[in-house]
Amino acid sequence: MSFDRPDKHGPRQDDALKKQTRDLESSGRESHVEEGREAEPPGEDQPSVDLSPEGDLVGGTAAGMEPQDVIGRAELARWLQPSVFPATAERLVASATETHAPDHIVRMLKSLPPHERYQNVQDLWRALGGGTEDVEHRA
Repeated sequence: MSFDRPDKHGPRQDDALKKQTRDLESSGRESHVEEGREAEPPGEDQPSVDLSPEGDLVGGTAAGMEPQDVIGRAELARWLQPSVFPATAERLVASATETHAPDHIVRMLKSLPPHERYQNVQDLWRALGGGTEDVEHRA
């Protein structure tokens, strides 16, 4: 009894399919099968994407902030649980310790006045001397 299975090929056809796939993979182009997944080019009023940024990619920075403020505030927020706010320095240090924050983050939080209350990461970053958005210049 012979079974014809459409999903099986002979060795010659297998080799030909492997060659097509190998050539496609090494070409560096998207496959036609993946056409729907290709990135669309930016629109007329959109900036082009830099696939190899030499610096930190932080997006736009608001008035009153420098790129290092965006990075620093994000780093700080990464190690604090959102539910901790509003909080005192003591509670912030405890939250950072619970999330295994790096030593430099814990040291920054320990440098805060002990009885001050911080409403959010923005408020905290400002107290640490970081630049924050200049809300008076918003459109």
